[in-house]
Amino acid sequence: MKGARPIPDKTSYNFITKNINGKSIYEKNLVKDFCNSYSDWIQSSKLNNLQNLNKFKSLQFVHGTKECSFITLLCHRLKIIQNAILNYFRFLLPKSPN
Repeated sequence: MKGARPIPDKTSYNFITKNINGKSIYEKNLVKDFCNSYSDWIQSSKLNNLQNLNKFKSLQFVHGTKECSFITLLCHRLKIIQNAILNYFRFLLPKSPN
C-alpha cells in the first residue's frame, strides 16, 4: 500500500530502540546468516515435524505472507510463459532431417 506506515506505539518503539542494535541491520551477510540460523532452528525443534527442507535449492527471506504468495505465483506464471514460448519456437523452427 502506498504511503503505509506502522501504527505508532511508544511501548514497542522504546523496546526496539533499547534492545536492537541498529548498526547490525547494515551487516553484509545479515539476511543470509538469519536464513541459515532460522533453518537450523526450525529443523532442530521437536515441536515441528517438517521433512525434506534440505531439498530446497536456496533459503529466502520474505517480509510477509503476501510477498511470499506473490513470489510463488510469479515464479509459477513465469514457468508457464517460458514453456509457452519454448513450444512456440519449437513449432516455428523446421525439424532437422535425420
